[in-house]
Formats: sequence, structure tokens, C-alpha cells
Amino acid sequence: MASGAGLNRVGQNGGETLLVLNPSSAAYTTPYNGYGVIGGNDSGCVMWEAIGFTKWTFQFIGLGANVAGYTVQLLGTVDPSARPYGQPLPKGSTALRASSWFPLPGPSEQSGTGVISNPMVSGVTPAAFTCSIPLVAVRAVLTTIGSPTAGTSVVGFAVP
Repeated sequence: MASGAGLNRVGQNGGETLLVLNPSSAAYTTPYNGYGVIGGNDSGCVMWEAIGFTKWTFQFIGLGANVAGYTVQLLGTVDPSARPYGQPLPKGSTALRASSWFPLPGPSEQSGTGVISNPMVSGVTPAAFTCSIPLVAVRAVLTTIGSPTAGTSVVGFAVP
């Protein structure tokens, strides 16, 4: 086992919070190719500290993960502008063009089978998404909202 084994991950203690959604504050929709409200229904550019990592997992957590109402599109980028001159953009930045982002491919798309899909839908098991692709940064965007009765968070975790 390498001396640094297990130390290379982003979030350090489990998933890093990308979005916090509440039924009262997320009552509008945003297409994934536009920007919503950073900190509201769009995470902006996040997890750039995991640049080059190839194993990504995203999950709904909290009470709202178990009730229908939220659909969140997960996007990735390999655009070097996410780290201009080697310095990352501020977390949640909208400095990247909409054309820099693409929907993350999931196991269902890669293998033709399975139930894990992008966008993630709350109230559906599993309320998680996995992706194996090297990325510079990710973004989570609320794409639709039904009538959720509880709040939820979207967290992300990455390893090399």
C-alpha cells in the first residue's frame, strides 16, 4: 500500500455540499445550459480541487432525498479556464461559458443497463449518481422542481 493511500480525495470527510435546496427557495426552474442563482439552484463551478480525478459520486441527502420533487443535472468540464494560470476560480463562479459544461455520463449510458441516471431525481432509489471520467470541475443545477415537502442537499465526492 502506498504511503499516501486513502489521502487523495475531495471531500475529506465524505461528500462536499454542492447544493442546498428548500421547497420555499427553489420554486423555479433553470435549464442546465444557463445559470441559475448561485447558492440557490446552481452550484456554479465547484470541486476544482479534484482536477483530474476519475471517480465521482453524487447523492441527494436529507429528508428531501426521500420525497419526489427535485431533479438536479450534474455537469462537468475539462475547460482549462476553470483554473486560469493554475489558480482555481472562486467556488460557485459563473465565469465559465455555458458551452464549457456537458452533462456527466453515467453507468446507464456507458453500459446500456442500470438505473443510475443524470439528472438525479429525488424520491427515486438510488438517489445517487456515479461517473468515471477525468474532470477539471463539476456543477450541479436544479433543472425542475415539482412539489417537494422537505429540503435536500446534493453532495459530491471524488477520488483519483
